[in-house]
Parts: sequence; C-alpha cells; structure tokens
Amino acid sequence: MFVPTGNGDYTATKPYTNSMDYGDSHLDLDLTNGVPTITDEFTTNAQAALDSEDGDIASGGMMVIPTQTTGSFPHLAVQVGKGGTMYLLNRDNLGGYNTTADQAVQEQAYSVGNVGAWSSPAYWNGNVYYWGRFDYLKSFPLVNGLLSTNPTESVETYGYPGSTPAISANGSTQGIVWSIDSEAYTTNGPAVLQAHSASNVATTLYSSTTNSGRDSAGGAVKFTVPTVVNGKVYVPAAAEVDIYGLLNGATQTSAPSITPGSESFTGSVTVTITDATPGAAIYYTTNGTPASTSATLYTGPITVSSTTTISAIASATNSLLSAQATATYTNVSQAAVVTFSLPTGSYSSAQTVTLSDSTANASIYYTLDGTTPTTSSTVYTGAITVGSTETITAIAAAPGVGSSAPLAQTYTIVLGQTGISFPEGFAASAGLINLNGSAQLNDSRLQLTAGAVGQAGSGWYYQPVNVQAFTTDYTFQLSNPVANGITFTIQNASQLFWALGGNGSGLGYEFISPSVGVKFDFFTPVGKGTDSTGLYTNGAVPTTPAIDLSTTGINLLSDDAMAVHMTYNGTTLTMTITDMVTAAVWSNSWTVNIPSIVGANTAYVGFTGSTGAGTSSQKILTWTYETVSATAAATPTFTPAAGSYSSTQTVAISDLTPAATIYYTTNGSAPTTSSTLYTGPVTVSASETLKAIATATGYTTSATGSAAYTIGGSTATPTFSPGAGTYTSAQTVTTTPPTEQRRPQGQRSIPVRSRSAPPRR
Repeated sequence: MFVPTGNGDYTATKPYTNSMDYGDSHLDLDLTNGVPTITDEFTTNAQAALDSEDGDIASGGMMVIPTQTTGSFPHLAVQVGKGGTMYLLNRDNLGGYNTTADQAVQEQAYSVGNVGAWSSPAYWNGNVYYWGRFDYLKSFPLVNGLLSTNPTESVETYGYPGSTPAISANGSTQGIVWSIDSEAYTTNGPAVLQAHSASNVATTLYSSTTNSGRDSAGGAVKFTVPTVVNGKVYVPAAAEVDIYGLLNGATQTSAPSITPGSESFTGSVTVTITDATPGAAIYYTTNGTPASTSATLYTGPITVSSTTTISAIASATNSLLSAQATATYTNVSQAAVVTFSLPTGSYSSAQTVTLSDSTANASIYYTLDGTTPTTSSTVYTGAITVGSTETITAIAAAPGVGSSAPLAQTYTIVLGQTGISFPEGFAASAGLINLNGSAQLNDSRLQLTAGAVGQAGSGWYYQPVNVQAFTTDYTFQLSNPVANGITFTIQNASQLFWALGGNGSGLGYEFISPSVGVKFDFFTPVGKGTDSTGLYTNGAVPTTPAIDLSTTGINLLSDDAMAVHMTYNGTTLTMTITDMVTAAVWSNSWTVNIPSIVGANTAYVGFTGSTGAGTSSQKILTWTYETVSATAAATPTFTPAAGSYSSTQTVAISDLTPAATIYYTTNGSAPTTSSTLYTGPVTVSASETLKAIATATGYTTSATGSAAYTIGGSTATPTFSPGAGTYTSAQTVTTTPPTEQRRPQGQRSIPVRSRSAPPRR
C-alpha cells in the first residue's frame, strides 16, 4: 500500500520502523499478515516548511501508475499535495530523505492547482489527469517515464476543492474524463457533472448546466467522485444520488460542417456552418478558442476579412453535444497591423503618439473615439498629441492588399498626479490600479476578497515608483473576518502589475519574488496567533516568524477600520497602526534594504489579500504614497588603495558617514546587507576584488565601493601623502613604495607649489 501523510514531525532514519515520525511523507507499507509495516518512504527536503505552514502532502491522494515499458523506472506512483508540486516516484525505491536534493524521479513545482490539490489523479492511455483547486483540468502525457511539463488544459476552471476525475473508455479508444464541480457546496448550489475528451481535454463533451432544467444535480458535496458503470454515471449529491445515462439511446449530435474549409484568401471570404442533425443549434468562436454553448449562436454566413480561426459545436435536443469543428482562414494579402509608439496605459502628462506600418505604400487611418476606422476616417499625417484620456484605433491600407485588422490603444492621462494619491478612496482609480484575481472596486473601496472561500486578490499601482525612501498612509477594513489576511507589498516580480500569489495562508503574497511584504493576518493554523503582523521577503509564506498583536490593543478581528502610517528612510521601515474606532496605537520597525531586495530603486507597490476555508471581505479604503528625498551614505574607501602587491595586504575599509555600517564581499559580487559585516581589517593573501556598501540611519544605501588587489604580480603601486585634492597653500608630497621594496632612506619628499604662491628665486 502506498499512502501520503499529513503534517507532523519527521524523525525517520534507515532502517525504518513504525515507531518513527513520518510527517509530510510518502510511505510504502507491507501488508503481510494484515499488519501495515513501513518498508520505504520518500520525504521532500521542504518537509519542515510544509509542516510549519500547514502544507499537508496528504491533501491529495497518491496513485499507482500501471507498469511502464519505456523509461528507467517501470513502477511509478504520482501525487500532489497542498504545495502544488507533482511528485513522480519510483515505487521500487521511493528515495528517502535528502537534505540537499529530493531523490524523486521527477518534481514539477506549482504544476497543479492554485496552489495544490485536494483530490486524486486518474490515468488512461499514457496520460495522468489532474484537476486541482482554482485550476483547469490538466492532462499530463507520460513519455519515456517522465510527465510532460506542457499539459493540455480544459477551457473551464473549478474553484475549491477541484475534482477527482474518473475515466470511461473502450479500451484505448473513446476515452472520456468525467468530473464533478462541487465548488457551490458553500451556497447549497448544485453539483455540476462534466465530460471532456480524454484525448484532448480542451474539448468539452457534456455539462449538466447546458440544459439545467433537465440535468441539474442535487446539492454539491465536497470531494465526491463520479462512478461510471453499465453505461451510466452516478453522481453523489446532498441527500441524493443522481444517475445520468443516454436519453432513450441518444446519439451524439453531428459535428458541424464549415464551408469552405481552411484556406488562404485575398480580400474576404464568406463562411457558412451547417449541421446534419435536424434542429441542431450551432455555436462558434472566431478567436481560436474552443466553442461551447456559451459562444456566439450561429444565425447566418460569417464574413472573414482577416486571418481567423473558426471553431464550432452543435447541440440538439435529446442528443449529446457534438465534437468540435475548426477551420482557419489566412489572408495572404492583408496589410500589416499598425504599430503604435506607445502602449496602452496611464500617463501623468500629455503624450505624443506616432503610428507606422511595415506594408509598402500603406496609408494609415484612425479614430479617436474608440470606433473602428475605415478608409473614410482621418488619414494619419503626423504625430498625435493626446492631452486627455482617449482611445486611438488605427488600420492600414495599401494598393493591392486588404486593410489590416484594426488595433486600439487607450491612453489614460492623469494630469497633476504626484505620487500615489487616493485620499478619498479609489472611485477614480480606473487605469491607475491594476486588479487581479478576486480584487475589484466596491464603490470607492479596493476590495481584495469578497467574502468567498479560497480567494486571492491583488491591486498594484500601474507603474513602478521610487522605493529608496518614502512615506505611505493607508486605511483598511477587514469585514466579517474569519480568514485570512492582507499585505502591503513592494515587488519587482516578472509578472509586473499582474502579480498574484497563493490564497489561504499565502495571503495573495506567497511566491511573488523579489519582494518585501508586511502582513496583517487574522488566522493561523501554525501557532503565530490569530492577530499578527510581520515582514517577509521574496514571496516566503507569510506565516512565521510573526508579531502577536493580541496584547497591543490592535484587534484585526474587530471589524474596525485601521489606519497605517509607514515611513522608510533607506534603512529602517517604521510602521504605526491605529484602530480608528478605539484609538489604540502600536508601532514597530524593521531594518531592511528594500532596493537591494527588490533589485532596483523603483518597484511596483500595492496590496494583496486572501481567504482559505474561512472568509472575509477585505477592503483598502484610502491610500497615499509619497517619495521622500534622502541622502545616500558615503561610498566606502579602502586602505591601502587597489593595486598590485608582492605579499599579503591588510585592507581597512572606512566610511565618512557618521555611525555607518559597512558590508563587503571578497569575490567581486555586489554586496547587500546580507553580506559580511565589516568589523575590522580584511587580510588579502591572494588576488581578489573587495566591494563594499555602507548604510546609516537617515541615509539611503551608499554606492558600491570597489578595490581590486593583485598579490604576487607586478610591482605594487606607490602611495602618496597627502592624497590628491585641492589645497589653499603649498604642499609637500611624500611618495612611499611598498614595504618590501623601500630603500634604506625610506621616503622621498617633493615640494609642490601652490598656483597662487609667488615663484621661488
């Protein structure tokens, strides 16, 4: 028997015994004589982290895969837990625990669910099927003993808890993936039965919502699995079992016929869609996505004038949904799409936009009101000045070819915007705040979660702002708080202002990297208190370490509006939070180098939030952010200076900024506040480059000082005293060779005349 385990300690060592602890592990149990005995196990080196963040491996079931005839390991098993990592394991040698590298056959991080699976997979015909929470149905081909990293996905997504699929098939043909969408269990809504083609899960074959009056199931129940037997599908629901079968031997609706078929054309082409099943309704798309009964209803011929892919399905009474039909039409004589000099976006001043086109002898036509231009629209003759918010839509036309497809770009102009300024709320934030996931505007409030389970939302200011030194103030309200919390975050993730982390204990922040986030958390399964704050970096799960607020007078479970004031001086982030109802006040500060962590002096700023099994409506009420001018600490200097020396040198690093702290590296890499703290002279016995930065209270981080030393090379560079500079009187300069090369007479003095002094006679 092969089973995963939940959270707990891990104390196992070989030889394994049943008395050891196997938290967040995969176990091989020998069942001889009816006594389960642990004979082998696999444990990820992230076990301690999973245990601390309630990241149970065992939230998802483990599946034994049929014997494989290709690849290095014929006997495999697959499993995904709360972390979303898919583990492919060798059943003959699971791999044990390794502190540096997991001994799995294959791992795919964050491959199932957003984030994780509360379900089990299915297998058919060389494919593993998974439906994680807040995710698509995914089909992973198993090729040469490894699972594909590019699965096929369904069109639909399911919320929490996802679904455990079941497969019906005629041997290795006619495979169908059956699933139950049970996310409506919280509202007593119906379970939804769906069927997808096992050969291509992007094709939906059936949904009980298509004809809900006839096919709607009973109330949804979590973790139910469809059972297929004797031509029927059995769906467990609240207080009933629903049985689905063919309607009086119903057959599948014929696939639509698209005329003409795929072809290249010039000008335009007229496309008709028909179906052989009497009374069938046809639905189609023109953007390349699979059609469904929610797509456009076909009512007559379609005129195609640009490169287009049409997909269509048909639905008929007492018949199953048809297979997809597709056709692609390529316009071989169409002008190229117009190129805009500026992308869609928000700008703080008037902008100048230029248009161009790569088609020879093309003319460009445009509109400014969002309508589609024609060759009767305004002809583009020069740059367009955009002084207020408007949409430019343009086409290109050239002799002998068709007009290009239209392209629209919207420019939001916000004049007089200094910093981030929403002191009265977010009613006028369109184009300035980018919303993701569950985030939405609720009148004048930025609502991160809306009182449903398993939500994650984020809102980011539309462009990077300076984060070297700043002041920010925001107010928030956590309504009906059960779980989980919010963060204020500064980030430079690759997703830019589309960044969104995991829900539940992830607070919408987890996995956003590089970043700095401060949390306000009112739920915990891991001993951090139900009322806490803390600072986290680089998308670390924002659970522990945490600061317990329960004795401070700040109660995040109170439903009260809270006001937060933050200042950052380049070294210290100071936060004061005030309960706007009780007037309770609490402050804290963190030493942190924000530009170093996020990798730049500018970054995206905003808020994230999430719910898990519990809910809350989490709203940001107001927000302002202002950059503060701050002086950088002085650049560190090195004594002796960089150069070539024939023996070991003792290098002192100093800084002119009062009470500065110096951090340095010896391998030429850029130093950060995580680098070695300078406490005394550094011995340089081999050729190397020292680099150093300085930090000080009230200053931003200094520029990087650098000094390269060559030991055992050419003659070292002499030193001068006093150093180079501007003086008001004549100076006597002493040159000093390296110690091991000094002549008996030692130093040599050279008089240097001031430019303003009279010449000597």
